[in-house]
Amino acid sequence: FWDPYLITGTPFYPDINDYGLDPLVFVSVLLVKVCGIAPLTSFIYLRLLDLVVFAVGAFYLFKYITGCRTSALVASGILFFSVAPTSFRQSGVIIPAFLTPFLLYFVLLFFDNIKNQKRYLYLFCLVLVMGISMNMGIPAYFLFNLFAFLITVFAIRIVNRGEIRSALSDKKL
Repeated sequence: FWDPYLITGTPFYPDINDYGLDPLVFVSVLLVKVCGIAPLTSFIYLRLLDLVVFAVGAFYLFKYITGCRTSALVASGILFFSVAPTSFRQSGVIIPAFLTPFLLYFVLLFFDNIKNQKRYLYLFCLVLVMGISMNMGIPAYFLFNLFAFLITVFAIRIVNRGEIRSALSDKKL
């Protein structure tokens, strides 16, 4: 299928180069196969779903950092409405980044729970999100976001470096 609305015309789905292992594409395919909606309508729903996943991830990340549900809701709403106009005009911008807030959220959860058994769950979620994100879009863009966040987290001491160091040197990991 050809999408005339994205970057003056690009292939829509199934395009393994653009969408890779994006789990939201399967929702889109399901809508076409089961509900019988048009592929272009399914594409629009897919782009909306990308935005919603991006905003939900931002909400959880902001809520974890600030500890305040209201400020996280306001911040993720502002982020959603500031990204939406660009995303609707050229939706390719959100594709490589829509899972990034969830990745950063799982990084913080992993570091904060490095001494207990939940670290394996958060590490699994982190690796799963990384695997999906590295197979979609531009891997260098995704890795830049991850490394910039890690440098910032350690530079301004959001996580306890001593606890991480002792957990990594512990033979029980």
